[in-house]
Amino acid sequence: MEGNGISDKGLKVEWATVKDGLLHLGSIGKEFMTPNSQDTNLCWIGTMDQHLSIHHLDWNHRYQKMREATGTAFPGYLIHEAMQWSDVHRRWFALPRRVSAEPYDEILDESRGSDVMIIADEFFENLEVRHVGPAVEPTHGFSSFKFVPDTNDESEENAEAGTQNSYLTVFTSTGEVLMEEVMVPGNYKYEGVEFF
Repeated sequence: MEGNGISDKGLKVEWATVKDGLLHLGSIGKEFMTPNSQDTNLCWIGTMDQHLSIHHLDWNHRYQKMREATGTAFPGYLIHEAMQWSDVHRRWFALPRRVSAEPYDEILDESRGSDVMIIADEFFENLEVRHVGPAVEPTHGFSSFKFVPDTNDESEENAEAGTQNSYLTVFTSTGEVLMEEVMVPGNYKYEGVEFF
């Protein structure tokens, strides 16, 4: 469920990662605005253990720290769909799908794709902002990424979703592009990438 778990609305999970044996499930990390209120339910995450026990955690402060680090404090925003925990680095890696210092606009949002990589310590006390290669196509943004196996979490593969198209690229944790973005054939929109 959204927010603290007592909502009757299900959480729209956009990213998932395992940290310390718990599955962490998160949404976009952006408040929902109405003319009379601000709803931060999408700034909560859920954790699930091996017994399927779910706990809800308020991550609003962590999402705000990422906004501060990227110069996108309210009314600006970040929209998250790609976040991973690295056991190797003991760090969080976030690749926001959308980045804007301006207020949310449904039309303009489609061209606010991101090349931003945020690396944070376990408690989001120390954050570093990096950029992945040259600027990305403004209509592209990170929808998923995974660390490439056997690279000591130094290389990441990313899936970017466009309008019914998906793209793949490989880059290092410093932002160096190892494989330029290529479109996946077939005009399909993939929402994730995984290694088996």
